[in-house]
Amino acid sequence: MQRQRDIGIFLLEAPGAGKRMLGNLIIGRPVFLNTSVPQSATAANNLNIHHAIQQNRAIAVAEGPDIGTPQQRADNSRALVQSLNTFIAVMDQRQCYFEFALVLHIGDRITEDFQSMILFLEAVLGPVLLTNHTRIVMNGGDIFEREFGNNLQETFLAWCVSQTQSFLKDLMTRCQWRVHLLGSSRRDEADIQKQVQDFINSVDYERQDPENRGSQRYQYRQAINSRTYAIVSSRKNLVEQSTEGTLGPILRQLNQVRTRVTPLEQLPTLERLRSDTQQIFNEVREEDCGTGVLERALTQAELANRSVIDAIAVCKNLIQSDNRSSVCEGRISQLYMRQARIIMVMIVMVGIVFIQNFGLPYVSSPSDSHRTHGDNIPVAENNSSLVTPSVRGQGWLSNTICPVVKDGLVTLPVQWSRMDHPEAHFLHSQLRKPLPESQRSVLGLRAPSIRNMHSSSVRLPVSLVGTTGMMGTPYCGVISAWAGPYKYVTMKPVGNHR
Repeated sequence: MQRQRDIGIFLLEAPGAGKRMLGNLIIGRPVFLNTSVPQSATAANNLNIHHAIQQNRAIAVAEGPDIGTPQQRADNSRALVQSLNTFIAVMDQRQCYFEFALVLHIGDRITEDFQSMILFLEAVLGPVLLTNHTRIVMNGGDIFEREFGNNLQETFLAWCVSQTQSFLKDLMTRCQWRVHLLGSSRRDEADIQKQVQDFINSVDYERQDPENRGSQRYQYRQAINSRTYAIVSSRKNLVEQSTEGTLGPILRQLNQVRTRVTPLEQLPTLERLRSDTQQIFNEVREEDCGTGVLERALTQAELANRSVIDAIAVCKNLIQSDNRSSVCEGRISQLYMRQARIIMVMIVMVGIVFIQNFGLPYVSSPSDSHRTHGDNIPVAENNSSLVTPSVRGQGWLSNTICPVVKDGLVTLPVQWSRMDHPEAHFLHSQLRKPLPESQRSVLGLRAPSIRNMHSSSVRLPVSLVGTTGMMGTPYCGVISAWAGPYKYVTMKPVGNHR
């Protein structure tokens, strides 16, 4: 049920100022437990809103987390914002007017931590909420009574105005002198209840002002930038210390991995380190919320992540280089094997040639009948008719071969049985008629007298006379033949020609 007269109070305090006591007095029963143990962030996240009914009016009271010290602000700043968001959303849903009660303790020194806390609250709530919707409750009325007399309220207002501490007086001025005293030396419950009731009536009085209704949530949203910056700033030291403490072991492990294992073994560990550093960088960036407050921690995390990424790149290059080296070694080994096989083949071929040249028996000179047949071979000379040249010395042998005809010339191998023949006849004639490529020719060759032909091949022009087919038509012409270092060859004398 929504009622316009309902109000809400969110309790904040300086360290040990007594916000829980004020909350219990407003509710009328001990719902906020007094303890010396600081409120943890986990407990702060669980916001409990307690309610009381007074004069047909519902009063909602919530306790914010402890933020009095820098460590408490670092630990609980997020919890504070979460509690504020929840409380303001509930109040807006119920259309309740609400205020913040900042509980201080009389006699406490205005320290730097206290000033930092007030500045932090101003940034979180926004200047409008601090000025128009925040009250100061000074706990320790018994102490004040002993020092200043019995007329507490009149003396307290005069004390507030006469404050020489500029920061506290400025805070009271900004809160438009909405300052309340709580406590009595006589510890009279009726006096204390009267103080609490005056506090509630003062809040209700502000509720009745139309300008104060409906704008609180909007004013809270307007402070989102300053609130975010304040939260990040409060957590700066905590985040930087946490980042350095987390990155230290990672960097040490990175150095160990680089020096103690092979590149292939390094890669899984480096990938895990990269994941860790990337996660740290993302967490710091999320903490920073784009404010730039955590630039130092962001730089450290980014450099660590980059170092791991570079190490991974180097490791992969080394692995690829090793793989290429292995492939090259395999290819070189294959080439060596091929060369070895080629060398073996060459050795076998040389051995065969050696056996052919030096291992077979020597062929004796041709017989007289052979020379006779050889003498009867007609030879073309000076482009004239066929003639039979005389043969002097040891004579010569003829061979039956299959010549190769190309471009009008007949090419055939010549193998000599005598390398020291005293004569060499070089006879030339024009090709009278093309020699058919598909037919055999019976050729007679005269051996030239060339010494030491075993060392190289010699291209020599020699004369030939050929017969083809049954007709026995004679042909003569110039051919090119290769003479090689052979000691003998199976020769056959050429028959007579018509």
